[in-house]
Amino acid sequence: MNIASIISESLLKAGGYEIFTYNLLNALARKGHQVTLYISDREARKNGNFYKQAPFNYRPLPWKSMSVFKRCPSLLRRWFERQQRRHGYDVWQVMGAYPEGELVSNLSGKVPLVLRTHGDDIQAMPEISYGMRLDPVLDKKIRAVLGRMDRVIALTDSVTDELLGLGVPQERIKVIPNGINADHFAKERDIPSCRGGYGIKPDDFLIVTVGRNHPKKGFDLIPTVAAALVRQGMNFKWLVVGQNSEALRPQLKEKQLLDRVRTVPSITPKAENGVLDFEHMPPEELVEIYAMADLFFFPSRIETFGRVLLESMAAGTPVVTTDCLGCRDVVAHGKYGVMVPVDDTDEMIRALATLTRDRKSLQALRKAGLERARQFSWDIVADQYLVLYSSLKESLKTGKEGGTSRQAHTITA
Repeated sequence: MNIASIISESLLKAGGYEIFTYNLLNALARKGHQVTLYISDREARKNGNFYKQAPFNYRPLPWKSMSVFKRCPSLLRRWFERQQRRHGYDVWQVMGAYPEGELVSNLSGKVPLVLRTHGDDIQAMPEISYGMRLDPVLDKKIRAVLGRMDRVIALTDSVTDELLGLGVPQERIKVIPNGINADHFAKERDIPSCRGGYGIKPDDFLIVTVGRNHPKKGFDLIPTVAAALVRQGMNFKWLVVGQNSEALRPQLKEKQLLDRVRTVPSITPKAENGVLDFEHMPPEELVEIYAMADLFFFPSRIETFGRVLLESMAAGTPVVTTDCLGCRDVVAHGKYGVMVPVDDTDEMIRALATLTRDRKSLQALRKAGLERARQFSWDIVADQYLVLYSSLKESLKTGKEGGTSRQAHTITA
């Protein structure tokens, strides 16, 4: 198949959204399909050498295209129509409702459009000022984009419910989860040595939390939870790893927890010969942190998938998380991890304190998590996308031969 994709961010940011894009397109290309990723002209100038070595093709948008898009979006949309006529793509894999989805919206009815959202383009949580749709103008544009997509990918059943709430018809929603390279996590590692690098003793009970410190992640609850564990006489160490984790230090200092809870800045991937090894993301240093932990704790308030939970499971580390959208799906409502209510610090404390004493339960959770992680290989995920692409291509062909074309479904607030 001749597959086009578009992303507005740099793949070199190497966040979950970018890692997904790279690995999906890489898996599709490995299976023998022609894959082309459209990126901004600025990204092509800045990181062109990286994209030239990628396993798929890339094409830059016109010069200063995003500035043009903001002033006169119809010009850029017509440019994409010309690209479609010139290259004859069988399907467009759109990586985001806005701006990506709006950029290719004129292709609706001409070629199948599959949208994979990244979370903040469809989710909205006013209490923590999270989500593009809090802006009424963007909310209207995103709803219009959703109405013009042939399929919208829901990473979980919970996201399906959210899309239904936005007016996306059930028949246009397809559940396909995120992927992971489980073999990368399952390698044998020298755990005592890994722990020693962070000053963690072999007999210390180690809790790990990974992710960016954003209000949606619930990291602000960690000092309260850790302080309560200390009061209960728990012997533990805790690593909080990720962007802006150091912002927790004033709270940790106030509660006299700096000897128990250590913040670690975001661990960025290292390039070899100018090339990032996306197939073995996250970086080895972060995988070692997952692997050396006794327990992974993720107090999120909202997710589309909760990829870090799956990464922890793949590394053989049991998880405790919240019953929030996205997280509950990964742990299958408690089948593959312990679930507690969102923002309920009492239940979080109880779950962590119980598991620090219950090695038998930890072992059972470890085994269940490893089983769960193996279900999400990139090849399996890519095959699900290919089945979808083929069915959409055939449906569009049949529709055109019958003299009809799909009409956009208008989604209103």
